[in-house]
Amino acid sequence: MILTFGLILSAGQFYTVLLIQFLNITIFIELNNIKRYEEKEVKIPMTKFINWFLFFTYNYYLFGKFIQIKLPYLGIKYSFIGKMLFYHPFISFSLVVIAFLTFVISLKQGFLKYQFRLFGWIVISLLICSSAAWLMSFNVYEGLIYFLLPAMLIVINDIFAYLFGYFFGKHQLIALSPKKTWEGYIGGAISTCIFSIIVNLVLCSSRKLFKA
Repeated sequence: MILTFGLILSAGQFYTVLLIQFLNITIFIELNNIKRYEEKEVKIPMTKFINWFLFFTYNYYLFGKFIQIKLPYLGIKYSFIGKMLFYHPFISFSLVVIAFLTFVISLKQGFLKYQFRLFGWIVISLLICSSAAWLMSFNVYEGLIYFLLPAMLIVINDIFAYLFGYFFGKHQLIALSPKKTWEGYIGGAISTCIFSIIVNLVLCSSRKLFKA
C-alpha cells in the first residue's frame, strides 16, 4: 500500500489527482450507503440514478473550474475542451435543473420523508467529500507537499492516538467506537501539532539554505 502510494506521488500531479478522485468516488459510495434502505428504494423509481446524477453534476462543475484555473491551456490546445469551458456555466446550470426536476418527479406518496432525508444526505455528502477532493486537487497543482503533508499528519495522528490509547487509555471517547479514548485523542492531537511544527521548521530551514 505504501509502495503504491509512493509510486503514484512520484508519477506526478496528474496521477495524484486521479488518486484523489478515486478516493472521492469511494467515499461517496460509502456515505451514500449509510442512509439507504434497499427495501424502500425498490418501490421508489430512479433513486440511485438521482444520487449519481447529482454526484456527476457537482463534480462536473468543479472539474470545469479546475480546468479553467489550473489547466487553461487545454482549452486552447483542444477545441472541444474550449467549447466545454465556454458553455460550462450553462451546462452546469442545466444539469442542476434536470437533477432537481427528476427528484421532484420521483417523489412518491408515503416515502416523502425518506426521499427528502436521502436527498439532503446526498447533498451534504457531496459538500463533504467532493468539495474536499477538488480543493485538494487544486492544492496539488500548487505543489505535492500540500497533499503529502496532510496525509502524513493523518498517519501520525492515527499512530500516536493508537499508542497513547493503548498505554494510557482509560476514558472512552464515544460509544460509536468503544476502543477510542480521550487519552488517545489528546495524545494524537498533541503529537500531530508537534510533528507539524517540526516539519515547518525543517522546510523553513531548507528554504533559507537554498536561498543562501
